[in-house]
Amino acid sequence: MAFILDGTTGIATVDGSVSAPSQRGQDTNTGISYAADTIKFSTNGVERMSITNSGVVGAGGGKVVQVVEHTFTNETQSSLTQFIDLTGGSKTLTLTASDSSVLIIANLYTFNTRGYSGQGISLRIRKTVGGTTSTVFDPKDNGEMFQIDTSQLAGTSLRGMQTLISLDTPGNTSVTYTMQGEGYTANNSGGWGVNRTDNGDTATSKIIFMEIAA
Repeated sequence: MAFILDGTTGIATVDGSVSAPSQRGQDTNTGISYAADTIKFSTNGVERMSITNSGVVGAGGGKVVQVVEHTFTNETQSSLTQFIDLTGGSKTLTLTASDSSVLIIANLYTFNTRGYSGQGISLRIRKTVGGTTSTVFDPKDNGEMFQIDTSQLAGTSLRGMQTLISLDTPGNTSVTYTMQGEGYTANNSGGWGVNRTDNGDTATSKIIFMEIAA
């Protein structure tokens, strides 16, 4: 393996590969190799990390494999006091590996209208894997992502924006995530919903799923 010594450009060598790096110790398959705009670090002949012109990239664990964006279409008010699936609130993902994790980032616009003594809304994300359904995010009593309660406000409506970040490991290559909502209404007056058009302006709720390799 030749090294080139140049008084102007410095020291240069061949690129090598992750299985036979050009810079190494006595271990022939552990060291540093090069490619176009890339520095690769390997152990036991396997790339563990690389530095490109875009930054540091982890090989294998921690690498983002795919990003899926989903927009909820529900704009229908409801006064039901039980959890229901939101219209357009379900998304089925096909993961590249069963041990991948899914980073969930949801930006949710909600509203409710108060008619009598109180009005509220709870939201949650559920997942279905292999026919079994469970709650993904459970910060309080019954798995609600958050709850708005206007029982202390006199004759008013409420709109809010909530952001959720949660990491889930489905344990399967196929998983369906579903957004659900549950209303709290006094005397069944008023209603709640996700997304709404007010005065010509439309507020939407979106969720991003990022598959991360194990």
